Amino acid sequence: YKDGSKISNATGLSYVTTESGTYQFKVKTGSGKVVNSNEITIDGYTITYNLNGGTGSISSTTKIQDLSTNITSTIPTKEGYEFLGWGTTASDKEADYSSNATYTANENITLYAIWKKTITVTFVGNGASIDKTSATCDMYNADTNCTVTVPTITRESFTITGFNTDSSATTAQVLSGKTAAVSANTTYYAITSKQI
Repeated sequence: YKDGSKISNATGLSYVTTESGTYQFKVKTGSGKVVNSNEITIDGYTITYNLNGGTGSISSTTKIQDLSTNITSTIPTKEGYEFLGWGTTASDKEADYSSNATYTANENITLYAIWKKTITVTFVGNGASIDKTSATCDMYNADTNCTVTVPTITRESFTITGFNTDSSATTAQVLSGKTAAVSANTTYYAITSKQI
């Protein structure tokens, strides 16, 4: 019996359930006496999916006590980002569960989609020498930027100004050898000057 109602076709000596509820066995003896077992409660747990800025629609998953289940195999999307898997907090940078992974804990859980976007910054010497021509950094989830180390500029007899996204600029947006916060792929040009 489940929640007071007889389970059809459950007439053997054992029964495997895939649903939560309160169960009870009723055994009829040879003399016709019916013996009721103690009630057994099987709990159900909910896996909720938070897309964490992504798009899509993913229904929650129900997990039955002491039985394993699978994390959703549906993969959400977020424009420009790579889906890494599912984490247990919105700020995770690594996934705790991959799509379709096995979940075994007897507890409710909210899983958050983990997103990564790699930003590439290109540096152009623009007549000067620089010690590297590119750098990358990663933005995760709700990050609005990430940080790269800016190369060092050298140019004999020239004043080093810094880097600018305009190759003909006379001022610096970021300084030589420092760091720069970026949110999109960017090209910086070394800016130097020489008084005549």
